[in-house]
Amino acid sequence: VNYQALLIVLSSVALICLIMPVCVHIKNPDGIPYLSLFLWLTLLNIETLVNAIIWGGENFRSVWDGKVWCDFYAYINDASTTGICCAITGIAFHMYCILSTNRFLQFKRWKKNLIFLTICWAQPILIISLSYIVYTMRFAIFKFNGCIAAHSATWPTIVIIIMWPLIWSIIGIILSSLTLFRYFKNRKDAKDIFHCTKSGLTVAKFIRSILFCFLTLFILTPILVIYFIENFNIYDSYDWDKVHDKLMWSLSFYRSIDQPIYDRYVLSVLCYLAFIIFGLGKETHSKYKALLKWIGLSFLV
Repeated sequence: VNYQALLIVLSSVALICLIMPVCVHIKNPDGIPYLSLFLWLTLLNIETLVNAIIWGGENFRSVWDGKVWCDFYAYINDASTTGICCAITGIAFHMYCILSTNRFLQFKRWKKNLIFLTICWAQPILIISLSYIVYTMRFAIFKFNGCIAAHSATWPTIVIIIMWPLIWSIIGIILSSLTLFRYFKNRKDAKDIFHCTKSGLTVAKFIRSILFCFLTLFILTPILVIYFIENFNIYDSYDWDKVHDKLMWSLSFYRSIDQPIYDRYVLSVLCYLAFIIFGLGKETHSKYKALLKWIGLSFLV
């Protein structure tokens, strides 16, 4: 299998698949959780595409040292899975508030957006801010995957990075379940609730959104549980000077692997899922028609 070509194709198609979901939610007044999710997926698939092009060949050790690019993406990768889970939690929180018709709906727009931003970005920003504490070197470069953060096998790595994706995925599952329970409890009035709250939701949009939350979390959570268990028992005490050895920070570490790490495939699957659920609804028909006219294929409309 030509894994370099496979990653390039998968990530390129994934980026294209995100265009319509972004267009659907870009004007959504409560779209911060959706757009936050799509931003993470966009950043990560751009990384997959670029890294596969640069470091996917046999000469990956001599192509480029990755400085600046990998410095940036080492931190992004540390926070990305948590960011995705936080965004899913934000989507579920929004729908739960609508079905509960609670006080949140009466908040001014800036206050709602502040709450959404806090849910979606507070934890990822905190992780990015603290990740340096557990870095043993600037980054490592793996064949196919490219930039990899180099963490110390110490307990702060669990506290700062590893445990948070699992925690937020569990919170997301709980909120999604409560939202679904609330929907079935008020299903006779759901249509009126969506209309009266001026949420822009319909029953069909709600079902697609909650389905996306569950499917995404059901894909990620088992992986996160396994990852947490595998890494939990190998961690040791922390020593700043030992972790931040100046010699290690001056070295470039390359590793050849037989195939890409599985997370690259998971990211592509999430993009395809976003397109199927958010990119094929009735509200997208007019956008597809406008796109066909724009590229000179109006005769297909």
